[in-house]
Amino acid sequence: MKRSVATVVFSFFALSLCAPARGQLASTPWPMFRCNVRHTGQGASAGPSSPVIAWTYVTGDNIDSSPSIGSDGTIYFGSWDNRFYALTPAGALQWSYSHNQYLTSSPALNSAGKIIVGFNGAQARVVAFNSNGTVAWSYRTFFSVTSSPVIGIDGTVYVGALDNRIRAIASNGSFRWSYISPNVVESSPALGDDGTIYIGTGHNNAGTIDNNLYAFNTNGTLLWSYFTGENELSSPAVGADGRIFYQSSAYIFYCLNSNGTLSWSSPYGGGGYGSPAISSTGGVYFGGWGGGPKMFSLTSAGGLRWSYMAGDMLQASPALGTDGRVFAGSDDNKIYAFTASGSLLWTFATLGEVRSGPTLGNDGRLYCGSWDNTLYCLGSPVPTPATTTTPTRTPTQMSPTSTPSPTVPAPVPTAQNDLNGTEFSPGDYFSATFKLNEPIERPFTVFSVIIMPGGSMLDTMTLGPNLKPLASNVPRLDAPFQHPLLSLNLPAGAPIGAYEILVAFFDPSKPITGRADAFLDVSAKFEIK
Repeated sequence: MKRSVATVVFSFFALSLCAPARGQLASTPWPMFRCNVRHTGQGASAGPSSPVIAWTYVTGDNIDSSPSIGSDGTIYFGSWDNRFYALTPAGALQWSYSHNQYLTSSPALNSAGKIIVGFNGAQARVVAFNSNGTVAWSYRTFFSVTSSPVIGIDGTVYVGALDNRIRAIASNGSFRWSYISPNVVESSPALGDDGTIYIGTGHNNAGTIDNNLYAFNTNGTLLWSYFTGENELSSPAVGADGRIFYQSSAYIFYCLNSNGTLSWSSPYGGGGYGSPAISSTGGVYFGGWGGGPKMFSLTSAGGLRWSYMAGDMLQASPALGTDGRVFAGSDDNKIYAFTASGSLLWTFATLGEVRSGPTLGNDGRLYCGSWDNTLYCLGSPVPTPATTTTPTRTPTQMSPTSTPSPTVPAPVPTAQNDLNGTEFSPGDYFSATFKLNEPIERPFTVFSVIIMPGGSMLDTMTLGPNLKPLASNVPRLDAPFQHPLLSLNLPAGAPIGAYEILVAFFDPSKPITGRADAFLDVSAKFEIK
């Protein structure tokens, strides 16, 4: 059926922002994976101009799930520690739900106040929560749900699963339809303006080859499929003109027309599992492999606009700010921010790989999980209020007894590294957490190292001799703040002797010649016997 001009115009404006892209998707800053049903990744704020930690929340394991944001600012996400979390806007635990296996699916919020997410393991299911954490309904699948659900205009939930099925579940949790693929379905579905469902498939454990991008109408009828040649973990994105953008792990990036024919392809794809982001002007952004791990920006016609070489694969799906900024996570333990023209704006170092797609709030904050078990909330620096300058008195105006006021040095904040003990043996569990008690109100670059018994140093992020900043050129850090430094079983070959774990803060405008240059030196000592 041909759509009216009014319907097309309404759909374009409704889907171009993070407001409800279809009728039943919640009207929140970021209600689902990739922000809207077209998976454009286009947020409603510019995002941080530089990374200032507003707060962090530490879970018990890695975080792959991309956070979603409720209408009241609640942050929802899952973790490998078998829990689904709801945090207040200030980063405090509101509630959590325990499952029997890890969570990687990203939640979708509907306009009725339900939070819908997939669960893995023997008790795999799609669950809808009420805002207070109680279960509204639960739909059992035959195997894990790593796909992130999407919500249609009538409230139908579409999601893939590792039981080779693509499902449509009614808004009350009842079965609508399913399609059995020859392969597992880890890709997350995206919707076109007319409700068409687009989703990719991969290979199953028996090696059966499917590797197609599928298109279904809302009653489950297969409209077309396009073979891409390699297993598909990536999720599609739909442009304003209805074209579908899709990254294959066979080192090809595809743009398909809405009827399933090829519009163009590019050799810059591959290696990345994230969804591409599509700007309001049609620009395409994704992490791929083209002579190395890069962030790519292509025109809507497939031409290369710019690329940036990162330290490792950018597998997390990027987010776009309203001024063209691009935010992406990488396997080199960093969150990257680029300008619209491709210049590096900033990086923020975590202690683990970043495969959680960044999420943008209306207040400009960025939310992202890491394999260091931490969800980060990053904001922009708070401008320092202007001060009134008192006119300087000339020598003739000064009384004979007056003396200049001494310069008062900035207070040194207090902090500590908390260890789970002071004496260990090889094989023992060891953990260290940095805790800041008072804010650091000056710019800094910070390193975190382990000083070995012989005096050599290891970087805590990589446990290697190449020391890298934990974070660079950070304007300030609010308190209280804590950050996990290490969590591991001490290796059997660890040298016997005295160790020190050090977190050192330096002035980024000055050269670093040694530990003595740090304006804040936080250490804790322990021994391996």
